Amino acid sequence: MTTPIATLLIFALWTLMILICGTGYYRVSRVLRRKASPASFKCGEISDTDSDFYARGMRAHLNCVENLPIYASIILAISYLKLSSPLINTLCIIFITARILHSLIHLTYPQRTKIVTIRFYFYLAQVIIMLWLTLVALSAAF
Repeated sequence: MTTPIATLLIFALWTLMILICGTGYYRVSRVLRRKASPASFKCGEISDTDSDFYARGMRAHLNCVENLPIYASIILAISYLKLSSPLINTLCIIFITARILHSLIHLTYPQRTKIVTIRFYFYLAQVIIMLWLTLVALSAAF
């Protein structure tokens, strides 16, 4: 397995883990304790009684879901073109590290200005890397 494909699978697993730990646990535990019914959770809505962690978990999961298809498309193009280099591998490792740190910061800290700024820079690193990898793939394709 190549490093880019491995990081794509890690990203998919991470997205699933955010779902399970960030929102799934909260919902399942509330249903099992009879504090909520399974139908009481509205898609994308957070009530006044929901915890801040749950709200951050929903946003962290949504952010992963929004970015996973973009990263997957880039990695699939790189794989299709059979591109392999230390630069690509390094960029993919930095990307997945920044993705995980971004999500962890989102989940574990109340969102104050300093925390949001740190999270922003981890996200910016991901965007720059996705652009860079796209340019690498496009330059190899033409």
